[in-house]
Amino acid sequence: MAKSEYNSTECGPFIHEALHPIRHRIANLREQVESQTAALNKTLTDMERILNAIVETKEKLDRIEAKLEGNPEPDTPGFERIGSRYFFIEHEDRKSWTGAEIACRQKGGYLAAFQNQEELDEIKEKLQVAVYWLGINQKIKEGDFVSVASGKPATFLDW
Repeated sequence: MAKSEYNSTECGPFIHEALHPIRHRIANLREQVESQTAALNKTLTDMERILNAIVETKEKLDRIEAKLEGNPEPDTPGFERIGSRYFFIEHEDRKSWTGAEIACRQKGGYLAAFQNQEELDEIKEKLQVAVYWLGINQKIKEGDFVSVASGKPATFLDW
């Protein structure tokens, strides 16, 4: 028998035996990777479902907000159209800011938050010399003015 044949015959079972734990470990690692991949795929599917639900909810809220911003003619007497929106200007019953906000909500509206100078000028013509409350505040953070109606940053502050 040649020397190289002798070594391969004797070494074969030894190498096979030495590689057995490595092969077993590789198989275990492969199972773990497959299991983790399946778990990640399930999590990804769940997250996609949740994201789709969030997007759908946001779209519904955007449609509702668009309807609110369109301000269809209110059923409550006393509202008047100024520009493209309807306003109720209270001249008699003086309230605190909170009281005025509650009264507006009971009428189905919010304290006014002017959208531009033109709208402000039109409303000023209807006001008496008195104090009127606006639906913009900075309760959360000093200097960050937010619309009470939308919760978004106020876009027009030149009042």
